[in-house]
Amino acid sequence: MSKSEKMIVPEIIFRDDLPKLPEIGSLTEFLRDVSGRLELPGSGICRMEVVLTNNEEIQQLNRDYRNLNQVTDVLSFPDGDILPETDEIFLGSVVISVERAEKQSGEIGHSLGEELKFLLLHGLLHLLGYDHEEDDGEMVVLQRNIKDALSAHFSGGE
Repeated sequence: MSKSEKMIVPEIIFRDDLPKLPEIGSLTEFLRDVSGRLELPGSGICRMEVVLTNNEEIQQLNRDYRNLNQVTDVLSFPDGDILPETDEIFLGSVVISVERAEKQSGEIGHSLGEELKFLLLHGLLHLLGYDHEEDDGEMVVLQRNIKDALSAHFSGGE
């Protein structure tokens, strides 16, 4: 299977009390398009979990796992296990605060959908081992290049 044939298949989980629910299809389509631009592990499908939550839950996770008692926009929990029933790779989980994303999208001046896609890309790169706090800008450059290449996803939709 070539790089372009590899695919990320997400399970998207919405918490009940979100202020605004984004369109699942656009996030899934975005990940499909991102799949062709990354070196994904394995030879086929990679699975991941995307949890869209609120500020309270993400603050609790940030406190429990990073010892930071504050709201953040996105957290990543890398895994990398091979799923025994399918031989697919489970990349891990990305947790996004929709409340925080909505606030940031208003401050930046783009849509909630665009902000969620940006945060999803950021979290996915962390699942793949990139770390902007330690890599001399490699992750930031890759993130910018993917965003530029997939500009149709960032042109005011949703």
